[in-house]
Amino acid sequence: MTLIRSIKHQALALFVSFTLGISCLYLALAVIASFVVEDNIIDRLLRFEANHIEQTYQETGALVPARMDFIQIYPSYAELPLWVREALEQGLDDNEIFTPGDEHFHVKTLRLDNHNTGYLLAEVSPLLTVTNSPRIFEIFLWGLALTLIVAAVLAYKMAAKTVQPVMAMTRAVKQNQPLPELQYELGYLSKTMQHAFDALNDALQREKDFTTDVSHELRTPLTVLNNAVALAEQRGFQPSDLQQLKRVGQDMQHTIDVLLALARQESLCQQPCMLRSMVEQAGMQSALAAGVELELNIEMADELSINANAELLHLLLINLMNNAIAHGSTHQLWVRASGNQMVFHNEKAQGVPAEATRAGVKGASSKGIGQGLYLVTRIVDALGWQYDLQLTQSQFSIQISL
Repeated sequence: MTLIRSIKHQALALFVSFTLGISCLYLALAVIASFVVEDNIIDRLLRFEANHIEQTYQETGALVPARMDFIQIYPSYAELPLWVREALEQGLDDNEIFTPGDEHFHVKTLRLDNHNTGYLLAEVSPLLTVTNSPRIFEIFLWGLALTLIVAAVLAYKMAAKTVQPVMAMTRAVKQNQPLPELQYELGYLSKTMQHAFDALNDALQREKDFTTDVSHELRTPLTVLNNAVALAEQRGFQPSDLQQLKRVGQDMQHTIDVLLALARQESLCQQPCMLRSMVEQAGMQSALAAGVELELNIEMADELSINANAELLHLLLINLMNNAIAHGSTHQLWVRASGNQMVFHNEKAQGVPAEATRAGVKGASSKGIGQGLYLVTRIVDALGWQYDLQLTQSQFSIQISL
């Protein structure tokens, strides 16, 4: 079974492994230091005794006995034990002799005078504190175990703290939630990823809106087209029918181009538009497509001109006209405009939901796809305008601030 299942486990394993390695390294250094210190103490002790013997000999001319019972004095090389002489002839490492038993000897040369050389032989096994005290190693091992336990706890907390931002980002992505605000490099990464996600979601939403917009907006010209074809079949093809078909085709092409530009957030050129004539044209087109009579009550100056994209403004007016026809209790629409304000008002039929400006939301009796008012709000946003929608039990009113 795999123990490392996440970046948190990996970080924990790395921290613990690093701590274990450092602890073992320091344990080894502590043991080596203990032996080195022990050896230095013995060597200093023997040097101190050798200096005492040499100084006494120079003063009295005689070798004095060692002051410590584990030290033996030999006046000459020939008087040394055979095994010591053999060891000396083979060369000693730091003047130490290790025997097959548990004995451990140190040899020091005594400089008695210019003609005589003596030897100091010390059996230092009783002084080997580290070697003869295994409890020291137990203390080291217990210290290592305690260090590892503390290190494991700290490593767990450090690993959790270190990878917490990454885990938070992962949870946000899995749950499709906004990425958290972080600091330093992860903060930059989180913001960049969030911007990328937002841009991708916006692009997908715009493509979805485009598909729905096309389906919604082409219903009217297709109705006009079908009516023209049916009429031509009944009374024969007339020259005016060709003009109407051309106009319908051009309107459909313009609609698709504008909706595509809206979906891709492309810049749409704006120009002065005569508002009254466009309102009248949109009203006649909507009434003709629906096969009803729409009573338009227009309150605005004939010469009123606003700066807008003509195709987008036409789509805006068409959708508001269609909304009045489809959802009005009467086929009457009041349009008022003055200064930088436009108001569209009609008597509302029952069953129009309060959230009618959201995509796919429509009334119970609607035969549409719930896209009209949603498209109106997006066109207003694309033109840089503001709107205020008022829906009461019997009134529909939208005020657009240019």
